Amino acid sequence: MITASVGFVSPQDQPDMFVAIKNKRGWDIPGGHVEPGETPLQAFERELLEESGCQLLEGASPIAVLQSNSSSGTGIAVYRGMCTQGTFTQQFETDATRLFPSAELLDVYFGDKAMLQELMARAGIAQRGASSLSM
Repeated sequence: MITASVGFVSPQDQPDMFVAIKNKRGWDIPGGHVEPGETPLQAFERELLEESGCQLLEGASPIAVLQSNSSSGTGIAVYRGMCTQGTFTQQFETDATRLFPSAELLDVYFGDKAMLQELMARAGIAQRGASSLSM
């Protein structure tokens, strides 16, 4: 059962830039928990809007489902999509929202950089210039 959704999102006019949100853990990709009655994609669309003020455009595609290490039988859906180019709206869930090129996103990401790098590769995201990890 998928209990959360996250993803790599680029403004439609800047496909090499990625929306990132800063929360209490650090810089992250947008996403969150699936609410009752939502599909994983609907949850991702809602979380992106809540966290950044950006609207997910049609055509987002799933790139992976990660199995949870902490809760058996649950997982996280990972998407790649495009969004409207708007003014980022700071929300109560986030400290900041901004765009990063892929290599810089990999550098500032708070979590498992190897996992993020693998997901970026699955999504077909070029990682030129990444200083944290070698390709």
